[in-house]
Formats: sequence, structure tokens, C-alpha cells
Amino acid sequence: MSDQATSVAPNSPPPLPQKKRRWRWWQTVLVIIFGGYFILKLISSYNPVSLDVRLFPDGSVSITNTGDGPIKLLDVLINDRRECREKSEPRELKIGEQAAIFSPCNIVRLSVQTSKGSATYSFNR
Repeated sequence: MSDQATSVAPNSPPPLPQKKRRWRWWQTVLVIIFGGYFILKLISSYNPVSLDVRLFPDGSVSITNTGDGPIKLLDVLINDRRECREKSEPRELKIGEQAAIFSPCNIVRLSVQTSKGSATYSFNR
């Protein structure tokens, strides 16, 4: 008889489901949004090419390696025109070293391709 008292009757209704908390859903959405925002900010601020590029009044450009290791300058393109390019071999810049660029063209934009990536610099003239 004790077995019948502890067993559940076959015609009893199933237990009621517990209510889900809506605030948990909103917390998850907010964490995903803020996490995605900070990841995008981190990715957009990443710049592996650490060069300081300066334009002088005489039209020459100075490129200084400000990174944490040596970097190899592979190509320098001036104003997106090959005829303005300085013909030179790839050269390696150690930390703090400078390279000077001279061009017959009026330098407005300078694209630098390095062993760590490429970057474009613009100058107001």
C-alpha cells in the first residue's frame, strides 16, 4: 500500500512550466552588443605599420621607423603615379632610423608598402 501512496496518479496533469525571466534575455543581448563594439574598436585601432612620415617645405619626405622592431620598406608610391616614384632597392629601417624620399612631383599622397603591411599618408599642400 505504501507504493500506491508515493506514486503519481496516471491522470494527473503535467507540472506547470516555470516562467522565463525576460531580463536575462536583455542582459545577453546587451553583453553581445557591447562586446562586439569593443572588439571592433580594438581591431580598427590595430596598425602594424609604425612609421612617422613627415613632409618638409622643400618637398622631401622623411620616413622614420617608430615600431618595436626593424621594418623593410618594399615600395613607395607617390600620388599613385609610377613616374613620381623614386627608384630604389628595398631597404630595412631599424628602430629610429630614417629614410628620405625626394620626388620631382608635388607630394600630396604617399603609399608605403612594408614587410609588415602597407599604409597611405596624405598631406595638405
